Amino acid sequence: IVRTEKRWFVGTIYGLRTSIDGCNWSDDPVFADTNILRVLRDVTAPEDVWAATTKGLWHIDSDGKANLESTFDFSVRHFGQNQDGVFLVVGFDGPQPVADLNGTRIELPAETGKIVVLGADPKGRFYLRFPAGATDRLIRVSTEGATVLIPTTDLIRDVAFIDDELYVFYPDGVSWSSNDGLSWSDRSGEAIRCLQHRPDGFYAC
Repeated sequence: IVRTEKRWFVGTIYGLRTSIDGCNWSDDPVFADTNILRVLRDVTAPEDVWAATTKGLWHIDSDGKANLESTFDFSVRHFGQNQDGVFLVVGFDGPQPVADLNGTRIELPAETGKIVVLGADPKGRFYLRFPAGATDRLIRVSTEGATVLIPTTDLIRDVAFIDDELYVFYPDGVSWSSNDGLSWSDRSGEAIRCLQHRPDGFYAC
């Protein structure tokens, strides 16, 4: 679910639903019978929204008008945007997982049927998970290529970036790295889904 000042957006396997009040909803005819893979609010233009389908990346302006902005020579599965507004689009070229980072094609070191872009750190690097059954894999993607940070692990809920530390959330606790993902702590603490740092401390949900 994405909310701007003017509208709500919900992507479904049958299309994109929008609302101006959160109560009354309508289907965008542009996306009729289309699987919406992900919807994101633009970090540089908060009134605009981006949506991914297997065809490519769509831009939806503040008036709700949708336009197919980018197409790719692979089947799109997910996407993300960093704080500089740069997009990472991921998918499959045949059996090979691939990514497009601002026009640069990167092969991803994984073999799975699902790719999820979790987010990007303050340096603009993206973090991906590759769930397969009960296992997962964490990969970082940047202009330097793709790096496997955790080859095999339990299913990952999310990641967070605070100062120079990287946190990975699991259903049974949190693991973190203070050396850019070279090594990881044992899991500890409560099972959480989000983590924010404020001047008066940490807040988790």
